[in-house]
Amino acid sequence: MRSFIAARTKFAEDALLTAVARVVEQIVILGAGLDTLASRSSFRRRVRVFEVGHPDTQAWKWRRLAQVGIASPACLTYAPVDFERQGLAEGLTAAGFDAG
Repeated sequence: MRSFIAARTKFAEDALLTAVARVVEQIVILGAGLDTLASRSSFRRRVRVFEVGHPDTQAWKWRRLAQVGIASPACLTYAPVDFERQGLAEGLTAAGFDAG
């Protein structure tokens, strides 16, 4: 299972790298959880990354990162969204996502 997840992640990130090389300037990660793409990607200086997740999960993630001394990269914007109370567009707009 671990190999499958690693291969799937590699495939998805390679496809994303190709898209960034062409035209993509913003990336939205839904249900980001503990995702680290914004911190480790080679294209983080060329794109804005929006991590969409539940506000409580994101707050926990921020606390854990601070505890271990890991700063969020400049390209990363957290978009807290509780899908039981608000829509994706509302959360992304509040976070500064440019849909244009």
